[in-house]
Amino acid sequence: GRGKTALICGTDNIAAKIYVEGFDKLEIFHEAYLMALVEQFNLPTPRVYGIEQCGGRYVLKMSRAKGKSLGEILRAGEITPEACMDILILS
Repeated sequence: GRGKTALICGTDNIAAKIYVEGFDKLEIFHEAYLMALVEQFNLPTPRVYGIEQCGGRYVLKMSRAKGKSLGEILRAGEITPEACMDILILS
């Protein structure tokens, strides 16, 4: 996938988020830190493997999350946006 700030590539088990050149280093490490905090709750989220530099760009290496994304679940109508927000806020 490609977004405004990064390109995401992956194999079966590993994903690499390759940030655009010049992207703020602090934001990348902050994202990795937040992901590491979430790991403690055993939620089905990617696990951080590390951050590397390659050709002037930072790369966040992580596991690939299993299962459906929140967007897929919402689009399929398996949960309403309101119910999802209740879960996120009240958990």
